[in-house]
This record gives sequence, C-alpha cells and structure tokens, in this order.
Amino acid sequence: MVAAPVGFVKAGDRLEKDPDRRVQAAIRLVFDKLAELGSARQTLLWFHEHGLEPPARRRDGTLLWPRLCYGSIHRMINNPAYGNAQAHGRTGTAVPPSTATPFSLACCAAAAAVVS
Repeated sequence: MVAAPVGFVKAGDRLEKDPDRRVQAAIRLVFDKLAELGSARQTLLWFHEHGLEPPARRRDGTLLWPRLCYGSIHRMINNPAYGNAQAHGRTGTAVPPSTATPFSLACCAAAAAVVS
C-alpha cells in the first residue's frame, strides 16, 4: 500500500485533502513561498531561517513535523497529487481535471507562478 502524499489522506481509492487545518496551511505555505521566492532552495532556506517545518504522516497516521529538506520540497513540486504544477522546465499538468481537487488546483496555481 502506497502512503498518501503529505497534505492528503486516503479515502478508499481516492485522495482527499487532510482534514487537519494546520496541515493544509503548512502545505499551502510551502507552495506560497515557492511562488514568492522562485526556487525550492530559497524556500528551504526560508523555512529553516524561520524555524518552520511542514508536516509528514507515517503510514499509521501519526502526524510528525520533521525538519524540511530539499528532497521533500522537490517531491512535492513533482508529485501529481499537487497538480504537478512545476515540473522543472516541463510544460503542462499531469492531473486530469476529473481528478483535480481544489487543494491540488490551488497548489498548481501557486507553483505555476514559480515557472512563469
């Protein structure tokens, strides 16, 4: 069984936005900072400078707040669950409209600003 990406929970065979508003706000902040600062590295540095950590969930559902690393940001940027909005130079999106959620569309819009 593959775990849901951070910010989502599995509901049967679908992904739904995590009901925890702290998790939603933290994921949104990652994409907002990506849009504002223009790179994963600058976003990482901003999070470290401000002592903030985005959430992670273990397979058992336990919520953790580990120190952010570049790989985590990179995986979020390229994960189709978030809209695959920024694919490091590639164009288009990987999320068909029928599977997009308001959360993934918001992430897509925020991260797309980084590319443009």
